[in-house]
Amino acid sequence: MLSESFTPDFIRHMGESEVLTIVFVFIVYCYGLFSRKFEHSPLTGPLALMLMGILIGPILGWIHQPEYDPENYEYVTAGLDIGHGLVHQLIEVALILILFLDASRIDFGFIRRNYRLPMRLLAISLPLTMVLGGGVCYLLVDGYMQANPEFVATSTYIIVILSLLTATMLAPTDAALGLPVVESEHVPSKIRKTLVVESGLNDGIALPLVLFLLAFAKAYYLPEEDGGSTWDVTWELMKQISIGALIGIGFGTVGGKMIEWATDHHWTANSFKGMNILVLAIAAAAWAHELGGNGFVAGFCMGNLARITPVSYNLIQDVSQMLMLLTFFIFGAVFIPRALDDINMYTVIGAVLMLTVVRMVPTLISLSGTHLKWHTKVFIGWFGPRGLASILFSLLIVEAAAANIEHDLLIVNFVTITDALSTVLHGITAYPWGKWYGTHMERLAKEAEIVEYQLEGKETDH
Repeated sequence: MLSESFTPDFIRHMGESEVLTIVFVFIVYCYGLFSRKFEHSPLTGPLALMLMGILIGPILGWIHQPEYDPENYEYVTAGLDIGHGLVHQLIEVALILILFLDASRIDFGFIRRNYRLPMRLLAISLPLTMVLGGGVCYLLVDGYMQANPEFVATSTYIIVILSLLTATMLAPTDAALGLPVVESEHVPSKIRKTLVVESGLNDGIALPLVLFLLAFAKAYYLPEEDGGSTWDVTWELMKQISIGALIGIGFGTVGGKMIEWATDHHWTANSFKGMNILVLAIAAAAWAHELGGNGFVAGFCMGNLARITPVSYNLIQDVSQMLMLLTFFIFGAVFIPRALDDINMYTVIGAVLMLTVVRMVPTLISLSGTHLKWHTKVFIGWFGPRGLASILFSLLIVEAAAANIEHDLLIVNFVTITDALSTVLHGITAYPWGKWYGTHMERLAKEAEIVEYQLEGKETDH
C-alpha cells in the first residue's frame, strides 16, 4: 500500500515487491559506483542503505501499525510492514546465509593457538552481557510502566522473561557493521580475528537462548489447550533445535565431503564451486524447516563443518553482502520510522546503556587478568555493533506473537532504536578509531623495541 500524497501514479499501481526491487537496486548501484570513495569515510554500506530507507520509506507508504488477531495469535498487516511475508522471507534468507558464512569463516587454527581472548568474550562476557542487559531492561520497563499507567500491567515473571529476551536479542555482535575495523591493516591481526570469531559464534550461541525465552513467553500467554504449557513449548523447541542441528551437521559433513571429492578430482568447474556450497546451505535450512527443525540452527551448524574455498567464500560473501544491504534498507524504510513514532526517554536511555555500559563492562571484566593494554580492552568493548541477528530476532517475536501486541511492539521498537543507533555510531567511528588504534599500537611497539635495544646496549657495556 503506497502513500497517495507523495507517490507518482506509475509507482502507486505497482506492488510492494516490485517497488522494493527497483528502488533497492538503484540505490545499491549508485552507492557501488562510488563505494571506493566511501571506504575510508563514516558512510558505510549498511549506514547508507539504512538512511536511504528512512528517507524513502515514508514516501512509499511502508509504515503500517500491525493489528493483532487474538483468536489466531498472529499479526495482520496491510502493506509492507514488519509482519509482511516478503520482509520475513528476505531477512530470514539473509540471516541463514550470514549465520552459515560467519561460522564457515571462523579460523579454528587461530582459536587453537589463541583461544584465551575469544573464549573469554564468549564464555564470560556474553553471559554477563545478557544478565546485565536483562537487569537494565527490567528497570526500564518498570519505570515505563509507572510513568504510563495505561500500559498493560503484567506479572513480575513475564517482565523478567521479556527483559532477558530483549537483552539476549541485543547481545550478539555483527562484524559487518565494523568492517573497516576487521579489514584494517592498521589494527593488529590478533585483535581483528578475535572480533571476527566473537561475531561469528555469538549469534549462533544466542539463537537457542532467544528461542527458549520466546517459548517461555509464549507459554505464559497462550492457554494450555492451545499448546501453551511450558513443557509443550519447551519440548517443541528442543525438537526444532535438535532436528536443525542434525540436518546441518549431516549436510555439512556429507554434502561438504562430496563437494571436496568432486573438486579434488577436478570434476567441478570454478564457476560452480561457490554456487554448490551456497545451494547446499539453503537446502539444509529448507529441509530443516520442512522436517520440523530450525533452519537457522541448520545453517549455523553446517557452516562449522563445510570447507569454504576462496572461490566459494567470495561468492557467498557477495550474496550475503547484498542481502545484508537489502535488510538494512528494509530496516530503515519499515522499522525505524514506526519506532520513532513511539520513541520515549526510556528507549533512548536503554539504547545508550546497551551500547556502552552493558557491552563494555562485561568485556572489561572478561579481559581482566590479561596482558592487554587498557585502550585495547576499551577498543574491543566498543566494537561490538548490533546488526542483522537482532533484526531477525525482532521478526521472530512478531511471527511467534509471544506476548500481547503492546509488549511485542515495545520490545521490537527498543531493539530497532538500539540497532539504528549502533549502525550510526559504530559506522562513523570504525575507520578513524581503527586507524588511531593501529597507529598507536605501532608506536608502542617501536618504543618497546627502542627500550629493549637500549637495555641490551647497557648489558653489553657492562
